[in-house]
Amino acid sequence: MLRSPIKRILSFYLHVQRDSNHTFHGQASTLTLRDFVDGGFCPDTANYQTRLISGVSSLDELNDAENSKTIINNTDLEKAKQNLINDFDFVGIQEYFNQSYIWINKYLKFKMTGYKTRKKAPNLQKKNVYLSKEDIAFIEKKNEFDQELYSFAVKLFKEKYLKDIKPIELINLRIKRFFAKIPKSELIP
Repeated sequence: MLRSPIKRILSFYLHVQRDSNHTFHGQASTLTLRDFVDGGFCPDTANYQTRLISGVSSLDELNDAENSKTIINNTDLEKAKQNLINDFDFVGIQEYFNQSYIWINKYLKFKMTGYKTRKKAPNLQKKNVYLSKEDIAFIEKKNEFDQELYSFAVKLFKEKYLKDIKPIELINLRIKRFFAKIPKSELIP
C-alpha cells in the first residue's frame, strides 16, 4: 500500500509526537514539521517509499544511520516503478483503501467480511494542523521521488485494478463497515 507522501509524512510526524518511546520523539516534539523533515536524521522523511520498493534499503538498513543517508536517484525511482509492475501481485493505494480492500479480497478469493478501523490517528482538523503552500512544496521537494512513484502507482492502480471494482461492491463494503462499528451487544438479534 502506497500513500500520498505529504499525508504519510504528516501522519508519521504526528505519530512520533504522540509516541514518547519513539526514537525521534524528542525531535518531533521540539521541531516544526518542516525542520523535522529537513533534519536529515530520520529516513522516514526522505523518499522512504522509493527506498524500500526499489530495494535500496531494507527496513533494517534504514535503522542504520549511514545507510539511511544513501542518496536516491532516478535509477532507483525507475527500479521501484519496475518492481511495482513486475514483482508485486498487487499495489494498493491508501487513499483508495476501500477499493484496495475489495480488490485484494477478490484476488485472494477471500469472503469479504468488511473491516473495523482500529488505532486510527486523531483527525488532523482536530489537531489544528495547517500546512502552508511553502511547507507542502518543501516536503514535496524533499520527497520528489516518492511523489513521482506515488503518482505512477495511482495511475497503475486505476488502470489495472480500479476497473474491476463494481459500485455495488463499494456500497456493500460501506454497509459491512457500518455494522462492524456497532458492538454485537447493541445489535438486535
